[in-house]
Amino acid sequence: MARVPTFDTAQVQQQPTRATELRGVAPDNSGIEQGLRSFQRGAEILVAKEREKADTALLMDADNQLTQWQQKAMYDENGGVYTRKGKNALDVTNQTLEQFDQTQAEIAKNLTNDAQRARYAQIVSSRRNSLSNDLNRYEYNERQNYYGEVEKGQLETSMQGAALDYQDPAKVQAYRAKADAVLASRAERLGLSPEAAEAEKLKFNSSLNSDVLQRHANDDPYTAQKLLKQYEGSMTADDLVRVGGMIENKVDRLQQKAEMAQLRAEARAERTLGKISAQISSGIPATDEMWKQWGSQVRGTPAQAEFNELVKQEVDTQKILRLPIDQQIAAINAKTAKLQTEGGTIADATNLNRLSRAVDASAKMMTESPIDYYQQRLGGDVAPVDLNSPDLGAVLTDRVSAIQGMQQKFGTTVAMKPLLPQEAKQISAQLAEMSPEQQSQLFATLHSAIGDDKAYSGAMQQIAPDSPIRALTGLLAGKQRSMVTNTNWFKPDDVVTSGDVAKTMALGESILNKSKTEKGADGKGASFPLPKQADFQLQLNKQLGNVFAGQPQSYQLAAQAVKSYYTGAAAERGNVSGEVDSGLLREAIKASVGEVVDFNGGKTLAPWGMPGHTFRDIASQRLVGTMKAQGMSDADIATADALTLRQYKDGIYYVMQGQQFKYGTDGKPLMVNVNEDAQ
Repeated sequence: MARVPTFDTAQVQQQPTRATELRGVAPDNSGIEQGLRSFQRGAEILVAKEREKADTALLMDADNQLTQWQQKAMYDENGGVYTRKGKNALDVTNQTLEQFDQTQAEIAKNLTNDAQRARYAQIVSSRRNSLSNDLNRYEYNERQNYYGEVEKGQLETSMQGAALDYQDPAKVQAYRAKADAVLASRAERLGLSPEAAEAEKLKFNSSLNSDVLQRHANDDPYTAQKLLKQYEGSMTADDLVRVGGMIENKVDRLQQKAEMAQLRAEARAERTLGKISAQISSGIPATDEMWKQWGSQVRGTPAQAEFNELVKQEVDTQKILRLPIDQQIAAINAKTAKLQTEGGTIADATNLNRLSRAVDASAKMMTESPIDYYQQRLGGDVAPVDLNSPDLGAVLTDRVSAIQGMQQKFGTTVAMKPLLPQEAKQISAQLAEMSPEQQSQLFATLHSAIGDDKAYSGAMQQIAPDSPIRALTGLLAGKQRSMVTNTNWFKPDDVVTSGDVAKTMALGESILNKSKTEKGADGKGASFPLPKQADFQLQLNKQLGNVFAGQPQSYQLAAQAVKSYYTGAAAERGNVSGEVDSGLLREAIKASVGEVVDFNGGKTLAPWGMPGHTFRDIASQRLVGTMKAQGMSDADIATADALTLRQYKDGIYYVMQGQQFKYGTDGKPLMVNVNEDAQ
């Protein structure tokens, strides 16, 4: 067993520590130094990358500014390059590049180092080259367009000048030479081949020569014919054919005119005879000046003898036309009978035919426009109608008196129509532009000014020949009567005047049949809610149908009048139900055409404004009185209670026996007038 040594604690002592000494060996710091150097290089790289990013961003901003300027400079609507055309585009390249240089230099001031400036210079150089190419190309095209416009203007003024100075050969040649010089310059500019240049020159000169020849042809076709031979070498085949044909036609017409003048010197005289014949047939007497002119046109020709006969025919015609119409007809019949029994020449037959046409034309004018007849045929003075003149009443009264005088002389053929056709047309046009209130006022003005119901009725027929409802409203406006439309138990009856009814009907008519002006004012417009036509017609037939039995046209007019009033009244009262209002329909019938009355078991209409009971009393008295005046027997008169009445017009009735007319002792249908002024 090994022995473990033992130590005496007294022998063990702590020795002092000595520093370690390293002799001849330095500390090893290589790893640290390498790390530091690596870190420094990384930082430098990072700084360089950030600097590059900053440079790139600044360059991109500079490029963007340059791009924005270029887009505005090229495309701006107010002065951009591409808005400059023709002459205005000249030197646009230099001007724009100068602006480009100034702009890029201003942008470059924001660059901060040489690297940025170097890269920016490359961008500017590339951009400037591209811009220069675009500008040069655009300016070249516009320059060519400008040259073309200038050349075109030169050619046009040369052609116009030659046409204006066509009578001066020297000036025409100067314009032609000027155009040739322009065409030569144009051919050189465009690089045209000699053949193409010559073709263009021929085409222009051909057009110029054509214009000059046409101007000459209008003055003197013979001169144009001579010039054509001089110009034919400098004109195209098409122009030669066209202009040559035109000149030949004019020459032919001149020759034909000369031949006609030689062969038929009386041609104008023949035409004059036709004018005279037409004048005589119209019935309008020719003036002394017209006869003087016609005489000079036939003098010295074979037509002179016929002219003398026509003078006699005119005298005979005017003499007959001054007779009453029945005597005019009698004269025509006598001449016709004489010609048929005794015979005569073709001239006699022609004269009679001409006289007959004159009488017919005269009668037609008396019926349609008696004031025209008074003015044109009788030489009467007619003052114009001015609705705003204080003399309106005097003017219309004079016309009524003139017509009444004509009626005394010519008979009932002369209609009581106091307006000239153009005046009636003008008033009708004014009515179409007026509101119902204004229409009623105009009708009242006319009625007051005319002062005669028959003349006023005739004027209404003239003003509204194609609008019976408008004519009816005019007549109602002039009646100056009132009627009870509804009787009430506990309040006053509903009373309306004829003027009120006229305004309501006019309002309804304006809703049902808008004028062009009204349609234009509201477009298609919202339609007023009316009852369905079938429903309205059914209810109307129930209340009014039997009144107009056998009178479909009268019923149609009455139906229109009733509907106009119904529509106007519904609009005034705000009735927008669209359903038939039976009470309003009864009122519309009574207000527009009169009260429906049962007379001896048959329905008829009382005169407007006359109550039914009054009508029955007056009608019974007038019927018996008329039968007695006819000299009918007591047996006939005893049947009066079985006779019915059918309206002929307001207040005048046919007497009916069942469905047949009752005839008087004179052989004519018996008629009864229940108007108050008929007693």
